[in-house]
Amino acid sequence: LGRIGAWGEKCADSGFVSFAKRMVFNFGYMINIEPFDIPRGLNFTTMEFLLFPRHIVYMFIIYLPLALIAVYGLYSMFRDLIKNRKIYGNVNLFILLLFLILAFPVTQQLASPRYILTSYLFVFYFISYGLVTLLEKKFSTKLQTKFLAFIAVLLILLVPFWYYENNYFVLFTDKKTFVQNTGEYIKNNIPENTGIMAQPGYNVGLIYQTGNRMIGLHGDPSQIPLLIDKFNISYIVVGDYFTYEAFHLAQESVEYVRNNPDKFELIATIQEDYSDFFVEDDPIRTDEVYIYKIKN
Repeated sequence: LGRIGAWGEKCADSGFVSFAKRMVFNFGYMINIEPFDIPRGLNFTTMEFLLFPRHIVYMFIIYLPLALIAVYGLYSMFRDLIKNRKIYGNVNLFILLLFLILAFPVTQQLASPRYILTSYLFVFYFISYGLVTLLEKKFSTKLQTKFLAFIAVLLILLVPFWYYENNYFVLFTDKKTFVQNTGEYIKNNIPENTGIMAQPGYNVGLIYQTGNRMIGLHGDPSQIPLLIDKFNISYIVVGDYFTYEAFHLAQESVEYVRNNPDKFELIATIQEDYSDFFVEDDPIRTDEVYIYKIKN
């Protein structure tokens, strides 16, 4: 639901349309995280090779009903609040206020779903409240008990299926990151006490793999010499994937480094394979990473 609308985040629209797209994108993520994941990066460009029939089934059989029940739960909470006009000791009002506070970052111009991750917990409360309210209206207490027991058994049976589809349990799998080869090169060729400036997108993986001091490559080329002196940086790491192929992060700074061989010496060109993160038909599953040594 949310990921298929991810294309809206890159649009330059302003005003209400942009705000509405941002709401759909972020709140859609809340519904489709469990129990079956819709592929990350799904949009109108990637859906040709990322979207499968099973994802359509998930959307209409699982996520859409969950979303409707959550909306109904919210409606029921507001209805009860208006009807009872109870403030003190009102659990539903407390939950609503917490949800709004934790979801507030979504109102910013740039907001990733991770900024409102803590608000996801309350969505499950809305779903539960809506489901219980529906059951109370439509079924007797005896049937409610049987239905809830059926749901509990179904969830238990889903555990092995979920594990089969998402077999990435941290204790049983190899840890894989972006720029794996680059991390190995740095560990073998650059002293651990050396400072490195890495292009955004690469720094997290390199921090995980190496013991080096790591700062991000500034988006403004004029700030790079100042940061190099301030943090005693000796190397700069950039790459094609995050510069040209996917996100265009700090592109001007990357070109500044490449176009000044008198200041930066290219010492390594490293091939990266991201097959573990992308499907075979994805055109950007490989990368070329460059390490520059800063000349004194």
